[in-house]
Amino acid sequence: MKIKLLVLLLILVIPSVARTITIEDALKLALEDSEAVRITVRSSEALRADARKGVAFVKPQARIGARYLRNYSTVEWFPGFETPHWLKSASIEASQVLWTGGRILRSLDLKENLYRLSEITEKSGKRDIRRQVRLAFYGVLFQRAFLDILEDRTAQREEELRDAEDLKNAGMVTSLDVRQAKLNLNNAMEELQTGEESCNRALIDFNISIGRSGREELLVPQGRLDSVRGVETRLKRLEDAFKQDILLDIRLARTDLLTSRLSYEIARRGHLPELQLVTSARSSNEYIGQMDQEWNVGIQLTWNVLDGGLVSSNKAATMAEMQVADNKLKKTRKELAGLVRDLKVSVTSVDRRIELQRESVTLSGENYEDARGQYRAGTITLTRLGELNLAYAEARFRLSRLFYLKRELMIQADALLE
Repeated sequence: MKIKLLVLLLILVIPSVARTITIEDALKLALEDSEAVRITVRSSEALRADARKGVAFVKPQARIGARYLRNYSTVEWFPGFETPHWLKSASIEASQVLWTGGRILRSLDLKENLYRLSEITEKSGKRDIRRQVRLAFYGVLFQRAFLDILEDRTAQREEELRDAEDLKNAGMVTSLDVRQAKLNLNNAMEELQTGEESCNRALIDFNISIGRSGREELLVPQGRLDSVRGVETRLKRLEDAFKQDILLDIRLARTDLLTSRLSYEIARRGHLPELQLVTSARSSNEYIGQMDQEWNVGIQLTWNVLDGGLVSSNKAATMAEMQVADNKLKKTRKELAGLVRDLKVSVTSVDRRIELQRESVTLSGENYEDARGQYRAGTITLTRLGELNLAYAEARFRLSRLFYLKRELMIQADALLE
């Protein structure tokens, strides 16, 4: 009766569990309607906008201006002529940069590279979202598997309490066993409530990871936690991709390094002169019908001989950024080499541990069932029965934990291969 009440409590604690969702639908929802993916896309768009801004100086420039000024001067421009009181003028200026010491080509290269960096960055961001959703999805399945174990254990404790009460009525045990069985049941119920809280928390985290609010109806991951296959195949592909230097993290770091190099090349040429084709037209006078016209067209050379150290500072900053990017690329390669090796060792170890733990679950389950019969026969104590009950629950939990650990390894390998 008490276990039924606990199950009812679980239904009340975890609201709206009717709607389930597959991992495919969860990933689709996260990549379509979550704030995380919108942040990733907008950040990528901002990077492309910076790329366009960097080459804006290469394109033709034009400026239009107009003035309408009141002159309050008391000085006559020429003797006998009245100083104009109003001055009207309009102008248009256009220019086209012709040569900047190689910065034009470097800026165009930088724009293309920033577009590639934007694309890889967006792909990396979406990859991280998919990894987070998968981990959260299977995290819920793990908590549910753990909760199933706790529910079974609570039911077992209820049966042990009934056994103790029957044996006491038969005069085979004292009230000590009944009290101990009741204490064991209370502890199991408390662990079950803790498991419910953990399961509910994991469920909320999962829904948040796919872009849903914690106040909405909670979507529940569909399926059960079990061992996963195909990890070895993915690890082989991962090793090959690492040797070919084509993993996403390496491509991202390498593109970032090229961006830094191009920025340094542009800054290094900042001290060279700039040659422009310029043209302008100006019209001004006090009276509209008597406007003076002025036209200019030609070549303009600009050379900032003294700039207060601006070019030197830009060179130093971009040089430091290039060195940081170079070290990040080297660091990424080393970390990935270690991660690939660790994944390979971990998968082999987990497979062996799963086989051992499967056997342990079978053995501990049989031991507990035998102990139940022996306790009812009065040949072992309730304490010994409780030890075997705990051993059975722990064996099942460790097996579920290994299933989840192998799933984590699979998710990590899949993420690296994207």
